[in-house]
Amino acid sequence: MEELCSGSGLDPFWDWNLTWYTSKPDLTQCFQHTALVWFPCVYLWTCSPLYLLYLQLRPHRGVIPLSKLCCSKTLLGFSLASFGLLEMFYFVVKMNDEIQNHLILLGPLIRSLTLVLAVVIIQVERMKGCRSSVILFLFWTLLVLCSIVPLKVNIEQIIDQEFSSDFFRFNAFFICFSIQLIQLVLCCFSDRRTLQDEHTRVQNQCPEDDASFVSKFFFFWISSLLIQGYKRPLQAEDLWPLREQDSSLRIMTDLEKFWTQNRKQLQEEPEASGPSWSRLVGFTGPTEKTPLLKEKRKGRSYSFFLIRALGRSFGPYFLCGTLCLLLHDAFMFAVPQVLSCLLVFMRDREAETWKGFLFASLLFLLSCLQSVLNHQYMIHCFSVGMRLKTSVIALVYKKVRQVVDRQTDR
Repeated sequence: MEELCSGSGLDPFWDWNLTWYTSKPDLTQCFQHTALVWFPCVYLWTCSPLYLLYLQLRPHRGVIPLSKLCCSKTLLGFSLASFGLLEMFYFVVKMNDEIQNHLILLGPLIRSLTLVLAVVIIQVERMKGCRSSVILFLFWTLLVLCSIVPLKVNIEQIIDQEFSSDFFRFNAFFICFSIQLIQLVLCCFSDRRTLQDEHTRVQNQCPEDDASFVSKFFFFWISSLLIQGYKRPLQAEDLWPLREQDSSLRIMTDLEKFWTQNRKQLQEEPEASGPSWSRLVGFTGPTEKTPLLKEKRKGRSYSFFLIRALGRSFGPYFLCGTLCLLLHDAFMFAVPQVLSCLLVFMRDREAETWKGFLFASLLFLLSCLQSVLNHQYMIHCFSVGMRLKTSVIALVYKKVRQVVDRQTDR
């Protein structure tokens, strides 16, 4: 990287005297043209194959109709990509003599290609019925954060050299930064429902179903209920109905689907007979009169397949909670390290003031993230526990019905 920077006529990639041991911290030009530009792009190109595969494999939820939100994201994404190409041509035409290597040209090109990929992901999500994107929210967040240092540098150059000294470059940067902020704000909102979900909308539906990733992560969706409870005591009619994914019908239907797939490896599927709650709602799988387990066979035990069915049904949701716990523990270990740096700063009377603000801000940010991640872990665990209890009760009820029916037939 040092050779690449020096070959482009830029300063070194990293300079401690410029960044840390100074009263006015800054980043080198090489770092700004490489790491700050490439990092969000590398993140999106790394995560997009797995994310697109996930969208392809997950159950189809219908197509989201074109909305103002989706069209705005698409147009703004293409606008940003166009500005990146214009910036690259500007460097080629106006600054050809100052460029000894293609490092400065590489940044706008990579950013433009990445923004085109972001637009493609937006449309794929719409076709797959994904109303809010975690991947794109993190991408726009990284893009805005990595643009803060160039924003500071451009403002300082305008103060020192006046705005007219490089009118096009300054205008292009501020327009791009504004569009990035708008894209980040738009990602905080959820898109329209699919056509299938519009027909199944119920009155006074739980707002969590329509909440975006940001609203779910920070629990903004429950604010209306909290405000209502602050103003007056809550009544039973103020509460939202049970969500479809938390209903016993949906839980048992999904579990029976996975159990049927596993049971085929052990025995032929028995023919279901008699009316059942599953058949009344149109489910054609096994009913409460279908034997859950037949005679034992050699090989793997039935308990293994039952556990695997439970894991396939509730495992992904539980893994999300586990990831929140791992991040919470990582931040918990990071807090003492930052606190140690803050104590060292307080002992050093000659230390720069900005370092104290940096350590204090990190402590505040880590504490907030710890709290949010811990609550996310708890709500995931409680939800998985509730669904496991519901599924086990349903399985036991199914077995009891089978035993009672056999006794009645005798």
